[in-house]
Parts: sequence; structure tokens; C-alpha cells
Amino acid sequence: MELMSNWVMAWVVCSFALGSGAQSISGFGFTLISVSLISLVVSPTDAVVGQTLAAGAMSFVMAWQLWDDRDRDMLRSVIPASVVGMPIGVVIAKSVSDRALRFGVGACVLVAAAAIATGYKIRTKNQSVVDRVAGFVSGLLVTSTGTNGPPLVIALADRGVSPAAFRATLQVAFAAANLVSIP
Repeated sequence: MELMSNWVMAWVVCSFALGSGAQSISGFGFTLISVSLISLVVSPTDAVVGQTLAAGAMSFVMAWQLWDDRDRDMLRSVIPASVVGMPIGVVIAKSVSDRALRFGVGACVLVAAAAIATGYKIRTKNQSVVDRVAGFVSGLLVTSTGTNGPPLVIALADRGVSPAAFRATLQVAFAAANLVSIP
């Protein structure tokens, strides 16, 4: 990122603070809030890179704290599928305009909000397929828009896991995604 003016830096810090607050309360929301707000003042690519570095530290700490409550079965499907989706997200981020990426961030936020607000459920008997699709889309989104949480949130809500498993599984998935996507 270029050297930022003081007001842009203040905007970024406030965006991170709002995202961190949402994440600490619900287990997700850091990227939805921070990337959405930061991409209003810097390029979406810079917003994604910056939030990935910030989110990486937070998700590693939270994953460590919540490790015992994770849903191991879901993570066995989600993490490899996420890694497969990441290179496609990089290609998308490098191929489309900043305007298109901003639209993508906004669309992710709206779709996630609608799915969560309506209690959307995926109707299938094969949960591992849902997990792999959610992981793939999450991987694609983490390297293109930085908003990798929505597909995982929807898949976890569909599983009906406990709140502790919900938060822990998200944090472990986020930590793994950040570990791979940062380089």
C-alpha cells in the first residue's frame, strides 16, 4: 500500500476495530466489515491484503483458544477445498477492475446477510458435499475479496452445530486460510 494519509489510516484502524468487535462477539464478521469499509478508501486488493494480515493474527490466537471445540469432520472437507479455490481467487483479483472487486465485496456482504437473516438452509443428505463447496467458494473469496466467511457460516448453520463448535470451526478454517493465502 502507498503511504496513507492520516485520515485514511484512522479509517482503516476504525474499520479493523469494528470488524474485530463483530468477530469477537459472533465468531465472524471481521472481513465482512473491514474489507467493505476499507475498500471505500483504498483499492480492494490493498484492503484484502491488509485485512488478511490483520485477520491472520487474530484468527491464529482465536483458533488456538477454541481448538478443542472445532468440528473435525467439517474441517477435513473445508480446508483442502479452500486451498483448491485460492488460486482461482488470485486470478480473479488480478484480472478484474477495482470496481468489479468492490461490487464483489458488496455482493458477498448482501448475500451473507440475506442468508443469515432468513435462516437459509441447504437441503441435502450429503453434508460433505456442502462442506467441500463451502470450502472451495471460501478459498476463492479469501484471495479475491477477502470475505471468505459467508459460505462457511452458511454451511455451519446448516449443520446445526453448537455455538462453541461454530466459533471454533470458523476460527480454525480462517487460520488455515490465512496461513495459505498470506504468501
